[in-house]
Order: sequence, then structure tokens, then C-alpha cells
Amino acid sequence: MDRTSTIIGTPHYMAPELLFGEGYSFSADFWSCAVCMYEFVCGGLPFGENEEDPMNVYRAIIKK
Repeated sequence: MDRTSTIIGTPHYMAPELLFGEGYSFSADFWSCAVCMYEFVCGGLPFGENEEDPMNVYRAIIKK
């Protein structure tokens, strides 16, 4: 296993490809940046804002 296939991060900011086990790429960085920008502009997270269980957050990300 190499570093591009490990899973680490805050659930609300994780890109869908990480949840599917596809590993990291620049698109994962863009995803996280977009989530941050959404949060700054809208005042909340785009997926599972009120969820504490990471699995529910992952499900919300995958559904979109």
C-alpha cells in the first residue's frame, strides 16, 4: 500500500474517489478546496452538516 491509497482526512472534506478506494489525486485537493469555499460563502457544509457519524457523511457525499 502506498500513500496515494490510504484514507485519512476529515469526513466532510473527503472526495468521493477516496470513499471508493481510488486513491488521491489533484481532484481530491480541488474537492476539499471547493468544500472550504462553499463553507466560507454559504456558512455551512454542503454534505451532512449536522451529522456526527462519519458513515452518514460518506453516504451523503456519495449520493450527490
